[in-house]
Amino acid sequence: MVQSILDNAFDVCGLQEVDSPEQESLPHLLAGQGAVYESYFFSPYAEDGKGTKAHGLIWRKDRFRMAGEPHFFWISNPPEKQQVNDLGLDLKHQYIRGGFCVVMEDILADREYFVMVTHASLNTDQHAEHAHVFVEMEKRYNPSGLPSFFIGDFNACETDAPSTVYRTWWKDSFHYFDNAPDFREGPEGSFNGWQLDKLPERRIDFIYYKGEGVVPLHYRCNDTRYNGLLASDHFPIWVDFNIQ
Repeated sequence: MVQSILDNAFDVCGLQEVDSPEQESLPHLLAGQGAVYESYFFSPYAEDGKGTKAHGLIWRKDRFRMAGEPHFFWISNPPEKQQVNDLGLDLKHQYIRGGFCVVMEDILADREYFVMVTHASLNTDQHAEHAHVFVEMEKRYNPSGLPSFFIGDFNACETDAPSTVYRTWWKDSFHYFDNAPDFREGPEGSFNGWQLDKLPERRIDFIYYKGEGVVPLHYRCNDTRYNGLLASDHFPIWVDFNIQ
């Protein structure tokens, strides 16, 4: 995982399913390789947002900093209340799903950006029922209309109902390059499920964006193996943006 982050050279990176020990160790391991990142993690399984099974954000300390306090919420009604909100595909699980958002300041460019991170529901019906929560949170916490980025493991393909909701508010960076395929690298599918013998078919990890002057420059889904192994059951994806 550390090597994958280093190889992808993320400026800002969303993470999912980060247990408590890794929340402590990951920034130190990266710093030991000369990559100094700061981080924020939110666990939807804890009312105060602190704990295991978290999703998070890491960013280069020399380039970015949080411009204010993060805001976390749950993918349910009301979003301020923690509750089981994902029964899974088999209706037998008790997942608790949420998201968080924060305004990041680009120190070098003297600009601010809005970033929202999710690890969304597996159950398509529950996900679709509450997909609007993310749009509402973006409106609430980005009232000035800063350039906006919505990233994470969405557990939904682009043809699923939740994705349709997200595209009413953001643009899918993958499709920006439909007419410029040379600037889109790697497999289309992002969820590999630890299968080494075939490329994934499902694209369920997204980088959505919106805002005046936000232009994607390059997209990559990185299927690198490390000594024959995968860094995660999802391939990391990244997009370079120009923000005018």
